Amino acid sequence: MLATEVTTISITILLAVLGWIVAHVLSQKRNLKEKRREVRVTHLREAYLVLCDAADQGLSEKNISDVQHALNDIQLVADRKHYELIGRCVTDITERGSASLDELLTNLRDDIRADLDLPPMPGERWWLGISKSDNDGERDEPHR
Repeated sequence: MLATEVTTISITILLAVLGWIVAHVLSQKRNLKEKRREVRVTHLREAYLVLCDAADQGLSEKNISDVQHALNDIQLVADRKHYELIGRCVTDITERGSASLDELLTNLRDDIRADLDLPPMPGERWWLGISKSDNDGERDEPHR
């Protein structure tokens, strides 16, 4: 009878310890996944905002360093689709002197929203094109 009780207690303790180990390992994996998501969203969001400014205002000597930094950040944490879109943009800029960032920005926006468990937004992004010069009372229209 004593041996049966010792065996039962030993098995119970062993199962409790194994359960704790499994829970700890799963918790560590969940925490690592969450931290990766957090870093990814932060880098992609910052890159997205820099590229939005460049798309809206044009590429210049003033913002080229920030744009290059944003493209590097995207290459570090984004997926193959973003990498290919960056390659296309860089090729267009070097060959033609300009490139459209619309597809890359839409793709980044959709990925960031997906990482945040938000529904996708339909269509391209909106932006307000306000000129710095006097526009003779004409209203600037939002752009799509």
